[in-house]
Amino acid sequence: PAVGASARATVTEAALTALDTRAGTAKLIATVRVDVTPRGGATATGDRKRLEAVLTRTGEDTWKVAALSAVPVAGAEGSEKEEGGDE
Repeated sequence: PAVGASARATVTEAALTALDTRAGTAKLIATVRVDVTPRGGATATGDRKRLEAVLTRTGEDTWKVAALSAVPVAGAEGSEKEEGGDE
């Protein structure tokens, strides 16, 4: 966001895509809605992002994000249209 702007993100969906309990690693994918409010409180703009996280087990019941990367959303950039099928 620009200087003075604020951003708020909400995870709208998430799913575990891989789990290796022996190695203590996992992958998940999440869809995140990001709302950016410009300085001065004007109307917020929304965007949808898809992220993949690689997790590592750091304790008995503790997992931490080791890597986070953006995954392209099918369709036009910034599109709100839901897409299905293989990618």
